Amino acid sequence: MDINIRGPLLQLASLSEYLKDNASVIVTSSSSVYEGAKLTSLYTASKGALSAVIRVWSNELAHRGIRVNSLALGPVITNLRRFLSIEEQVEFEKSIVEQLPLGRAASANEIANVAMFLFSSASSYITGSEIPVDGGLIKR
Repeated sequence: MDINIRGPLLQLASLSEYLKDNASVIVTSSSSVYEGAKLTSLYTASKGALSAVIRVWSNELAHRGIRVNSLALGPVITNLRRFLSIEEQVEFEKSIVEQLPLGRAASANEIANVAMFLFSSASSYITGSEIPVDGGLIKR
């Protein structure tokens, strides 16, 4: 809860006065908010709270033209599971990827491309939204 909700709340509260008008704020949520997977209740609750907060922030900062959006990330290739053995990592990745219509985890560049769109003027009429970047997992 400290990392996934308290940290971003305090960060935006302390930094919002420094944001330029018409800026774009992006937070990362998770597809787990919509999945209901076992053993993820605290993580899911923290990301769900963050998903809700972006809608409030988008209203609070709209008068300055500041847009606030979220990326609901699915599986991304990272070293997050480095504490698992190689065999456990392979099995874990396989179990996740089997659920994805696109059949693979995202690269960091694929996530960055969506973020760059939200940072750009091409998304100037998008705020308070959560964009799934999840290989089709939640189909939302």
